[in-house]
Formats: sequence, C-alpha cells, structure tokens
Amino acid sequence: MAAGFISTAWIARALGPEGYGVLGFAVAFGSYFALATVFGTDLFGIREIASAPDRAHKLVSRILGARILLLVCAVFLYLLSVWIIDRSQDVTIVLLIQIIVLISSAITIDFLFQAHQRMGPIALRQMGAAMAAMIAVVFLVQSHNDLYIAAAIPCSAMLISAVFLALFADRRIERLRISFSRTGIKDVLISSVPIMLSGVMSTVLLNVDVVMLGFIRTAEEVGIYAGMARLFVLSTFAAHIISAAFAPALAAESDKEDRRRIYYRYVRILIFIGAPLSAAIVAFPEWLVILVFGAGYLEGAPILALLGFAAVLSHLTIAPLTALIAWRDQTAQMIILSAVAISNVALNFCLIPIYGGIGAGIATLIAQALMLGLLVYRVRSKFGFFGFGPAAGAIGCAGVAFIVVIFAAKLLSGAEGLSSHWTLPLLMVFAGSGIYIGLTLFFGVVRRGDVIALNHVLRNRDSDNRNLNEADPTDGD
Repeated sequence: MAAGFISTAWIARALGPEGYGVLGFAVAFGSYFALATVFGTDLFGIREIASAPDRAHKLVSRILGARILLLVCAVFLYLLSVWIIDRSQDVTIVLLIQIIVLISSAITIDFLFQAHQRMGPIALRQMGAAMAAMIAVVFLVQSHNDLYIAAAIPCSAMLISAVFLALFADRRIERLRISFSRTGIKDVLISSVPIMLSGVMSTVLLNVDVVMLGFIRTAEEVGIYAGMARLFVLSTFAAHIISAAFAPALAAESDKEDRRRIYYRYVRILIFIGAPLSAAIVAFPEWLVILVFGAGYLEGAPILALLGFAAVLSHLTIAPLTALIAWRDQTAQMIILSAVAISNVALNFCLIPIYGGIGAGIATLIAQALMLGLLVYRVRSKFGFFGFGPAAGAIGCAGVAFIVVIFAAKLLSGAEGLSSHWTLPLLMVFAGSGIYIGLTLFFGVVRRGDVIALNHVLRNRDSDNRNLNEADPTDGD
C-alpha cells in the first residue's frame, strides 16, 4: 500500500494531469478485458478448493486451461477495440501496453493460495511487485516524455511476480498442469459466469467514470479525477487483503452459527480499519491532494472528499459481496451488481457532461449507497444475518474523532511551527486516529477476539477456523 502510494504520487507529478489522464483512461479501459480473461475463475477456485481440497489439482488445471483460451479471445477483442476507438498515438500506445496486464491476469494463481489460507506467498508477491515498480518508477519516470515507461512498469512488475508465484506453487503446493478438456473447461466457465458478470458490474462501478470522462472531457480533467479515484482505491487496499483472508473461511464453514460469527467478525474488522481512513480523507482532502499530487491537482479536492464518503460505504459492501459468493448465492450478487452498475452508468451519463469530475464523484457515492442497501437486504432476508450495528458505531466514532481534530486544526492554524501544509494536518490525522481507537475500545465497537482472529488468519494459522468462529459473549446484530 505504501509503495503504491509513492508510485502514484511520483507518476502523477511527473506526467502532469494530462499525461496521467491518458494513463488513467488506458488502465480503466483495459481492466474490462483483464476481467474477461479471468472470467470469475479466481473466486470460483477459492470457493471450490476451500470446500473440497482433494480436488485442487483437477480444478487448477481446468481453470488455467480456461484462462488460456479466454486470453486469446480477450487479446483479439482488445486489439479490435483499440483499432475501432481510434484515439491519439499516445493513448493508442499506452492501450497496447496494457496487453501485458491481460497476460499476467491469466497466469496469476493467487486463488490457489487463498483457498488453502496461505496468505504469506501472496503478500510477498504483492509487496515485491509494488516495491520493484516503485523503485523503477522513481529512477525511470521523470517527465511527460516517460509516459510509455510509466505505463509499462506496473504491468511488467505484475507479470514477473505472477510468474514467480506460479513457479513457487508448482514446487510447494500443486504440480501445475493445463487441461483443455472440453467438459472440464465447460464446467468451469458455466459455474463462473455469474461470478464473472458480477465482476464486470463491479468493474463498471469502479472504472466507468474514468472511461466516460475520457470520451467526454479533456485529458487534464481525466487526470485529476483519475488521481482522486486512485486514492479511493488505495484506501480500500487493506480491506481487500482482509477479504482475501476471510473468503475461504466463509466458504469452508457449513454450520450456520459459525458462519454468523465469522461474518459478524468480518464486518467489524473491515469497518474498524476503513472508518478512520475514510474520515481522514474527508477531513483533509486539500492537504492529501497537495501531499500526493501537488498543487496542479488541487481542483480534485472536492472530488476526493466525495470519494471519501463513498469509501466508507465501499468498506461496508465488501463483507456481503464476499459472503454471497462464499455461500453460493452468486446469482443474487450478479443481479444486485448489475442493477447498481446500470444506475451508475446512467448517473454518470447525466452528471458528467454538466459537472465533470464532481458529477462522477456524486454518481459513485449514490451507487455505493444503493449497493449497500441491496446487499444488506439480501444477506438478511436469505441468511438471516445483519451484523452492522458495531459498524455503525465505528463510523460514528470516526466521525466524532475527526470533527474534533478539524476544529483543533482551525484553532492551531496560527500556531508557530504548526501552520505549514505538512505538519499540522499530519499531526491531526494521528490525533484523530488515536481518539478513534480510544472511542472504539471504550464503547466496545471492536473486540480483543477480533484482533486475535485477524492476526491468526493473516499469519496462516488455524486452517480449521477455530479463532474465527470462537464464541464471543457479546456477539450479536
């Protein structure tokens, strides 16, 4: 997360809003084809391997075979699409560089390690790729003239790390084979279709705003919004790591009471981490923009504040999204995400021509609120689970903590040595986080058992989930 933060800041400053807009558009456009290459087989693999580990070898070989065939189709359609949209030379070349992402998506086998609840190798792969990309960016990207290098570095780091993880898996986990069995691939694809469609809709939610801005507005406006959207994605990075740890635990557990305990604990941990991050973004958007991107992106501060509110809702949606896949209710998830994605496209279509990036931010916020409402309704009506009471408490504690530090920042803004753009906001963020932790502990929003469970699941302990479903005497809605 730290390396991605530094890389984002460096690239955005070096390329400027216009160059970063070209890069942001290409990444968003290519993400749809990368998703088609994976086709939902990662989540399918996690669920099936976690519930039947003895079938892992057969499942992995079929998934890899399906992905190779999908990769060929995706590359063909991608090249055709790049030719049809006929953008400028810079945009076209950066779009072609994104083919590396399609290849790395096809050979990434994180799902195998997640299914076995072995998060260490995945962490090493992600950290290694992020650090290598950061170092390369700092040394090789200096100005707008390095646009192509800036586009190629993250893609190449992902590809190299995926190759190394596959080699490690072949030696330590399962002998990797590729099966082109017609029946096997058909079974994988049919089972993955609802998951894939859900993924497409989820990607629409995340990227349609940047793509639509790229077709309607200037590259500079796209660059400013893409930078704010990148910070929005980075703010949920820790939550997605936790999701990778909890997904197999939810899939492997069949007892309803144990499922309830794991799910409630999952919700509490996600929002405990996400609430202060989101509150800090909302409280100090101008400072964060200047810190990361520089004064040239300051017009994006109101957009970032809107996305900070959306980030709170995004953290709340992660648990029910994961649960519906783990509990084989992926069709309902697909329907919900489709409805929300269509609404998001319509909102962007109406708001972007009038309000630009602000309109895109409003559309994202409304879409996240709609998705949360539909997901909570489905999980509660289908499975009888809720668990969002403590989450609301965490959000309330974060709001109080950062309202206090906003007023404190105003009072101290004239103090000697504290009034710089760097010192005071940084101190206030630390102070707000400290107040938040104190409030959550005082009101019992997060519990000692939650922290112990998270520690165990992230350190690859207790594959039978004893720490995750350990009874909590205060557990409840």
